[in-house]
Amino acid sequence: MVDVMREEHEDLAAYLDAYLGYAVKQWCALGKEEFAAVFNHVNENDFPETLSEYGAMAEASGFSGVDSLNRYTWHRTLALVNR
Repeated sequence: MVDVMREEHEDLAAYLDAYLGYAVKQWCALGKEEFAAVFNHVNENDFPETLSEYGAMAEASGFSGVDSLNRYTWHRTLALVNR
């Protein structure tokens, strides 16, 4: 599974500020209209969970948890595991 995830201490508002602040600084190839579309999409559709919340959801679904395989900024790849 690949998704964006909040840090354990981050609430949604802090995540959005950090993520979109990073995007403004790093995604220089986007024009104003393109970035506005990204900003609107993230604000209206992205509600990331924390790694521990994903682990709890995995356990509630019958898995023993999740393994974090890799990470790039807020994006992570997870494996659902049964041990």
